[in-house]
Amino acid sequence: MKQADKQGDPVADLIDNRLPDEQALAVLAELSPDAVTLPLMSKLIQRLRDHAEVLPGIQTAVLDCCGTGGSGVSTFNTSTAAAFVAASVGIPVMKFGNRALSSASGSFDFLEALGIPLLPLPQIPACLAATRLVFLSAPQVYPSLAPLSRLRRKYGKPTIFNFLGPLLHPYTPQRRLIGVSYGLVQDIMAEYLCLHEPGLQRALLVCHESGLDEIGPTGQTCAISIALQGTRAMSQVETLRFSSPPFSQTHAQAPPPARDSLASAALFQAMTEGNRLDTLEGRMLCLNAGACLMLADWAASIEEGAAFAEALLRDGTVKRQLLHCRAVYHELAQERN
Repeated sequence: MKQADKQGDPVADLIDNRLPDEQALAVLAELSPDAVTLPLMSKLIQRLRDHAEVLPGIQTAVLDCCGTGGSGVSTFNTSTAAAFVAASVGIPVMKFGNRALSSASGSFDFLEALGIPLLPLPQIPACLAATRLVFLSAPQVYPSLAPLSRLRRKYGKPTIFNFLGPLLHPYTPQRRLIGVSYGLVQDIMAEYLCLHEPGLQRALLVCHESGLDEIGPTGQTCAISIALQGTRAMSQVETLRFSSPPFSQTHAQAPPPARDSLASAALFQAMTEGNRLDTLEGRMLCLNAGACLMLADWAASIEEGAAFAEALLRDGTVKRQLLHCRAVYHELAQERN
């Protein structure tokens, strides 16, 4: 047992499920986003990784697009939809996510509504080879942390664990788009990636001025770009502002309306038919998918990538990717039964 545990480390006791609910909730309250530091983040990630399942090996370099959540704004599942766009051109994507803890629709709620079942971990290599797109559920990789998820849902407010999620990806992707809902933590997450993920090639951490953990088509998005320079990852801060075409929504400056998983799935399927792309959510999807294409060297800029993403949605390429994934996932799911 580590020395900290002998002395009674409440954070370690929380992760290891050794606290009664009342005390655990009090510890969670102390772990607000304002309390995040690099040493605390590093300590918690290492502790949580000690609980991870052993996963099958893969040889492919992958991209992940993931948001921290915690913005308090329940919108469309942008990053999960963007994963389909990126994979539709052959970019290997391994998206790490969860069901909703504080929003109306988490990544796996959205996938379920799209007809994409959860696959067992041993089928990851076959699924990636067949579809170029794998969805990894956090409870699959860290099953012993189910009590913590229950407590976080009961607590109902953002904590440091919102921001650890993307960094706990078990395959440490070489390319990353990470949406962050809190600017102060965005800097710390970027520092963590530079120091602790030597295999990282390119990353973009984005935080919209509204607190939304996505690139926004209106207003300003703070972006921290990370690139490997020689043997060292270096970061650079920039402000993203896009000149978007007129929106069909009446109030384009307002946050998109809250959508549950069924509504989000219906909206995405409409987008794969080339519809609804002139809405705020449609522009947001194109921009965030465009960032994925840029990170994977399929586009020179986010704007170029966004135009490419829109073309892929309009010409049916993304729809074919969705249908192919649905068929392959169901086939693989049948094999395990």
